[in-house]
Amino acid sequence: MRPLCVSDELFDEETVQRLGTALTPAHYGCYDAFRSAILAEFDDCDFLIVCEGDCLLEVPAAEFASKVFEAAALMNDHNIGYFSFGDSRTLEHGWLQSPVIQEIADQNLLYITNHIIGLQCIMFPKFTSKWLKERFRTEKWDASDMFFNQIFKVSPYRMGIVKKRITTQANGYSLIDKQDKSFL
Repeated sequence: MRPLCVSDELFDEETVQRLGTALTPAHYGCYDAFRSAILAEFDDCDFLIVCEGDCLLEVPAAEFASKVFEAAALMNDHNIGYFSFGDSRTLEHGWLQSPVIQEIADQNLLYITNHIIGLQCIMFPKFTSKWLKERFRTEKWDASDMFFNQIFKVSPYRMGIVKKRITTQANGYSLIDKQDKSFL
């Protein structure tokens, strides 16, 4: 989607200001992992959850499973095609990324947003499977979070996120940023 940003290395700050963030081989690898999982595995299932390798659950597994099924029902009832169990704020600085666009009555799990940044643990309902696969076959790539935001902003589906994160990213070495990272 941003051919001027394709680079073997991360950009310096001046180039980021001029062109945007670089799209490195690590970014493509992340995108391709999401793409491959969705194209290969999103067939005979009610929903698909895709997690990054360094995803951490912040609640017990039984509570997480309960919230998955609650989210799945709400997604079906409210045309939510893309959902995150992660944070609405950046994990490094706490900057808001997923503003509340609409509250859904009679529940306290999630809200509708227009932007999702954290992909540690995301979910798609089966009614998006064919549409999502077609996007991966026809749209140009970008960093995974930017790709999903772009395609869902012009989709017939809504985006949702938990009000309080239940998954996060482990601290450690970032292949994309090529440095050790610690998160809030």
